Amino acid sequence: YLVCFCSQKGFCGNFNDKALGKLMIRLAPLRMHTNVEILMVGRRQSKWANILKRPFEHIDAKERSYFTEFAPFVERWIADIQAGKRVEVYFVYNELVTILQQNPIVKQVFPALAKPTADARTELLFDPDGETLFPSLLKAYFEANLAQVYWDSLAGEYCSRLLTMKKANDNATLIIDDLQLNYNKTRQSKITQELSEIISAFDVLKLINEKKENMLVHTSK
Repeated sequence: YLVCFCSQKGFCGNFNDKALGKLMIRLAPLRMHTNVEILMVGRRQSKWANILKRPFEHIDAKERSYFTEFAPFVERWIADIQAGKRVEVYFVYNELVTILQQNPIVKQVFPALAKPTADARTELLFDPDGETLFPSLLKAYFEANLAQVYWDSLAGEYCSRLLTMKKANDNATLIIDDLQLNYNKTRQSKITQELSEIISAFDVLKLINEKKENMLVHTSK
């Protein structure tokens, strides 16, 4: 199972592209496998089908209801594991490093990548027995990883949107300044042209008046 976490809203730059790129890298060696199930999380986008070129399931996973929306998939994973099937679960998401940096990663959730300790051969006693505890512990394990990845991805989305909107605002300010400068230049040019026309018209009228005065002088003589 591959679960890819994308954005819940738009205007977040290349946030989704980074996650999809990481997903495609993970899918590359699995192209010939037909038992790979993909779950896309976030606002549905038409380009998903064009990029993946294979079937996938989709959930919106809203902030208040994501646990409920994920519940059927968690139950399916647990059922397959208990049935003895070979199950691998990977979460593909943008890990929040800083406000300025979100790194796309692939997290292997199951089987867990835990290093054996020195006393790994020590026999452990469970009460109740392991078969009774395993389903509930497995569910809690999946839910804990799901919560960590979901909120990490959501925080990265907010940071990415903040930076994208700040860049857009800065670019808009530059465009407005350029437009204001062009407006002032055009306005000044128009004023200068009108003043030139007024002065030229005044000079013409002055010449006409001078000619009239000269004609009157000659006529009187």
